Amino acid sequence: MAATVAVGSVTVSQAVLDIVGESPEFFIAKGMTSAEVIGAAILVVLAPAVLAIPVLVARMLSAPVAGGMLALILGVLVGILVVHRLDSADQTAPIALGVGGLVALAVAAFYLVSSSIRSLIRFLTPAPLAVLGVFLFMSPAAALLSTDVTDTGVVAAGATDTPVLVLIFDEFPLSSVMNGEGDLVDEAFPALGRLAQDGVWYRNAVTNSPTTVFAIPSIMTGRTPDTGLLPTTSDHPESLFSALRASHDVGAIEPITALCPISVCDDRSRSNRWGVWESFAYDLSVILAHIALPEALSGSLPPIDQTWGGFVAESVVSDPEELAPSPGAVVSAAVQGERRPAFTALRDMIVAERTRPLFALGHLLLPHLPWTFLPDGTSIGSEGVRFFMDDVVVEDPWPIALAMQRHLLQAQYVDAEIARVIRSLEEEGIYEEALVVVTSDHGLSFRPNTPRRGTATASLPGIAPVLMFVKYPVGIPGAPPPGSVDDVRAESIDIAPTIFDTLGVKPPYELDGVSLLDRGAREGRSETVLLGYAPPHPYPASTDAVRGVAADMDKWFPSRDPWELQPPGAEPGLLGTTLELGDDPAIEIDLHHPERFEDVDLEAEPLPVVVIADVQGSRAGEPVVITLNGVVVAQTRTYSWGDTVRAVAVLAPDSLVEGTNRVEVGIMTGSGEVVG
Repeated sequence: MAATVAVGSVTVSQAVLDIVGESPEFFIAKGMTSAEVIGAAILVVLAPAVLAIPVLVARMLSAPVAGGMLALILGVLVGILVVHRLDSADQTAPIALGVGGLVALAVAAFYLVSSSIRSLIRFLTPAPLAVLGVFLFMSPAAALLSTDVTDTGVVAAGATDTPVLVLIFDEFPLSSVMNGEGDLVDEAFPALGRLAQDGVWYRNAVTNSPTTVFAIPSIMTGRTPDTGLLPTTSDHPESLFSALRASHDVGAIEPITALCPISVCDDRSRSNRWGVWESFAYDLSVILAHIALPEALSGSLPPIDQTWGGFVAESVVSDPEELAPSPGAVVSAAVQGERRPAFTALRDMIVAERTRPLFALGHLLLPHLPWTFLPDGTSIGSEGVRFFMDDVVVEDPWPIALAMQRHLLQAQYVDAEIARVIRSLEEEGIYEEALVVVTSDHGLSFRPNTPRRGTATASLPGIAPVLMFVKYPVGIPGAPPPGSVDDVRAESIDIAPTIFDTLGVKPPYELDGVSLLDRGAREGRSETVLLGYAPPHPYPASTDAVRGVAADMDKWFPSRDPWELQPPGAEPGLLGTTLELGDDPAIEIDLHHPERFEDVDLEAEPLPVVVIADVQGSRAGEPVVITLNGVVVAQTRTYSWGDTVRAVAVLAPDSLVEGTNRVEVGIMTGSGEVVG
């Protein structure tokens, strides 16, 4: 057992702790305490001991067999590390696996015949303590071991009884809701249109950081992001939460951050601890699979670089209302991939009985990847979204357009939930008197050959501009008239000063932002410097670039209706017609998971409306027709993904029928015949 723990700790355990140790938000998102972080690290280091169990069993039967089994296990552990390192060095999958396999066999053989190797492994016995020590004292996650703070920050005095609601959406670019002319596309986003009509749309608003763990604290504190701080109460003791805790009934949904003091928002401490550890175990299994497999072979695995945890996000709940009794339960659910309950919890927070005015923050992890929802909130799974490699957007515009479609489907679900929140405020009779802020922490880039996130100049027009709608209390002095559009540069750090200003209180700590009501203080801004993991990058105070990005989306979705997507060369009038596919032996089409369509339950999730097929005998750029029960329901186009030619489409939900659905995918030839 000592040998497996020693070798496993310096190979697999160390690789796992390197990944999670570099991302403290992985633990923050799960609401793990300092003790739990330490416990998790110990479990990771000791986990290889499980591999010794079959060796111990075999030893009772045959010592030679047990010795051979132990040698093979140790060899595999070293081989996994070799594969991981070679893959990180951009070696091809065959080379990484081949070399890793040879190393595994060599280590196993040398362990059996060489006493020197066995002595070396015995020398590694203290290695688990060293690996654990590096994580606990030298990794970025080490800062979490001293962040369990119960109460900090200065209280603001003299606040009015104005209710305040702040909604922060995640990875929601301005260009998704604005066209190239600079107009809000309120037909596709009626709830945002309602807020723009009742309040002020700050059309030139930008984030101060493209990274959530820095953007959220800047919103809630009004201070420029400090990339050396964690998104915790300990590192941000002064915030809206601490300042308003005496005057308002404070509530928060914080799935990624822990800014609200435990004494104020104590539900996180009562969240389902079993769910936290279950989520940790699931995520650990995904991380291990990514370590063991080269990137070229891990395409079917849930990605670990798009979210903060809950990598196994395909699991859905038939009734999301069941998961929303409290913000703490919502945090657990969100980390495990189920993000809908947050809206129910937010509405419950609004209508709850209270003796003081409401101050509520809802950080909703939508419409951030994975894109899994239709506008009515039905889950369709996350498969079929592939538009970037190594976080760089591909060159082919068609997979980018398909990604835009999935993003817009989910963004319209967000808008529908905003409408429900507004309705709850109205039913409580506090909408008119409330200060309502709707914003996003950052956007994302769909531009070809640019980083999806980060601060590359070409990517910033999609990433920096964010939603910012502010519905001021009716009759507040100095507020712009309802329906105003403000094109003076606004920043995320202006939200906290605006809340203090609207409440009529002097900020109890120093701010970097200015009140949005002080237009003159913002007029001197010529640029905003974005801070995050990447080097600082200035973004000019102009809306020209973001209008250009919006115009790119206009080409596919001029009215932002996700169902208006048509591939180049689409055959007009073909949808809804009956069609029998011809046969071409040279073309072979492999439909992904055809069993999904064999017994469809229209009430179950994920609803199988995403069609994915790999095509052999065709090239990228060919028109594709998809029929359902003999009727044409979609047109798409093939595109290259690595060495594969693929076709993807999202079917309208009402095209499915209960029970068996016959899905066929065909290539349209130059003569107009569809073959498959």
